[in-house]
Amino acid sequence: MIIASVLSSSSQEVSAGNEANKKIEVYTILSNDPYASDTLKTKVIEKLAENNSKIDAKDVDYTKSHVTVSGLNYNRPGIQAVTLKVDLVQNIDSKKTTNYSTTQTAVINVYQTTAPELKLKKNSIVVNNGDTWNPSSYISSVSDDSGTLPVLKETDNVDMHTDGNYFASYSAIDGEGNSTSALLSITVKTPQEVLDAQAEEQAEAQAQAEAEQKEKEAAAARAKAAATPIDYSKLGSYAGGVQTALSMAGNVPYMWGGTSPSTGFDCSGLVAYSYGLSARTTSQQQALGTHHYDVANAPAGALYFYGSESNPSHVSICIGNGNSVQALNPNLGIQVVNNSGLMPDYYVVIGQ
Repeated sequence: MIIASVLSSSSQEVSAGNEANKKIEVYTILSNDPYASDTLKTKVIEKLAENNSKIDAKDVDYTKSHVTVSGLNYNRPGIQAVTLKVDLVQNIDSKKTTNYSTTQTAVINVYQTTAPELKLKKNSIVVNNGDTWNPSSYISSVSDDSGTLPVLKETDNVDMHTDGNYFASYSAIDGEGNSTSALLSITVKTPQEVLDAQAEEQAEAQAQAEAEQKEKEAAAARAKAAATPIDYSKLGSYAGGVQTALSMAGNVPYMWGGTSPSTGFDCSGLVAYSYGLSARTTSQQQALGTHHYDVANAPAGALYFYGSESNPSHVSICIGNGNSVQALNPNLGIQVVNNSGLMPDYYVVIGQ
């Protein structure tokens, strides 16, 4: 049996019965090609792309496309009229493909000769995104009976920086123009550890952006609160304590365990100093009055608490209009803050 491949193609005017002359493709088939079907497929697709401006050979998925030949007798040398049914799968982008089909008449010349031999290590491979594309490394062997190495040509649509499916077409051509072709299917894939690192970076960037946005909103709320006038006449016995606390804002640093303007304050230290309290910790201060939960109605001078009933994690001094003065942390220090940035859980009016 003759194993055939396509050497070359040309166009020829032929007549059929009383029909007008029609232009058909002429392909020459060579014997002893182990990749006969791939060679035929490659040449037919290239010819279609040459004749049809809507088809780009680099966008065709060669591994999924099919070329079926009807009416060809591989055992009979000479010229034969055949029907080619072509089903192309075109890679429009990485998410969508469009099929293209056509049926055409062609002439194939079965020519018994020895074609160059071309062998690939594999028919399909998976490579890492970002690696260097080296098409020659996937060739197992290439030879010619004449003893002279044939000319090797390679075309592909590989993008090593974009995950997806690609192809590489190899052709070995001897001195007489006889050729053998082979197709390699390539999958570019990002390693899982790289994907994990990218996801972690994106999550960190998003968290940072969210934190920065929250800080901008909190800064705007603090600026608005600082600009809101306080009617000290309505504060009664708390007026002095509120004034003292406000005088620390922006002027005294935060200090864990601090109880003096010279060293700084933590949250409960600021409250104790401003009001002259012996109760130093948040646990002691939350017991100075009844717990109220309608925090939006807390009067100026009340103590806001954040966290549990018996052991809150933070305390601040209400100055009215949903604002408070508080010692926040070593980075932010003592500031006026709006409840929209940090909502208290309950409040206490000292002695009530």
